[in-house]
Amino acid sequence: MALDVIWRIWYHHQAFDVTYAWWWMHETGRHVKGDATLHDIRNVLHAYTQYPSGAIKLFFTSNHDENSWNGTEWEKYGIAAKAWAVFSFTWAGMPLIYSGQEIMNQKRLQFFDKDLIEWNTPADLHDFYTILAELRKKNLAITIGETFVLPSTHNNELMAFLRKKEAAVVLVILNVSDKGRLCIDVNHPWLKGTFKNIFSGLTFQFSANESFELQAGEYIVYESV
Repeated sequence: MALDVIWRIWYHHQAFDVTYAWWWMHETGRHVKGDATLHDIRNVLHAYTQYPSGAIKLFFTSNHDENSWNGTEWEKYGIAAKAWAVFSFTWAGMPLIYSGQEIMNQKRLQFFDKDLIEWNTPADLHDFYTILAELRKKNLAITIGETFVLPSTHNNELMAFLRKKEAAVVLVILNVSDKGRLCIDVNHPWLKGTFKNIFSGLTFQFSANESFELQAGEYIVYESV
């Protein structure tokens, strides 16, 4: 990284506590179109770790700019929209929920004119976002834990990683593609003991060597209990 870029980043994060993860957001959009790989996205995430200590990135699948000018998250990500939302809540950083995401808003809102969200629509994703927010609220592995990226034979379809802080461990596996029945073997000492699926509430006993199968757009999040 060039010295002038390093200085610009340093000064930027002296002024702001939290900044948009625009680079990540653009790369995830390019991945859906086939113009970027998950390796490219992992490189962006690695670059974020080189930022000054305390620099926090704000991860999002939609905001006021994106919704109006480039479309809703459903237009951009399709079947992977919820999986990338899970990522934004479980990776190191801070998540953003934009107005209407909890009701699966399908509308591009006018940017300069008043444009009402149809709030009478059922809040289909209320529980989805509540569960993710509660995980962040109570689990230190998510907010301040270390991260271990897991390898996969489906390296351009599956994003998998572990988060850990002391005894707290969280496993995240995301299928950000339209391909189904993708399998991943997870072999890691952190994945040992009793774990709960945060969405279903079901508990499982893991032995540090487990296999998982995901359908298109599916996401899995387990936390140690």
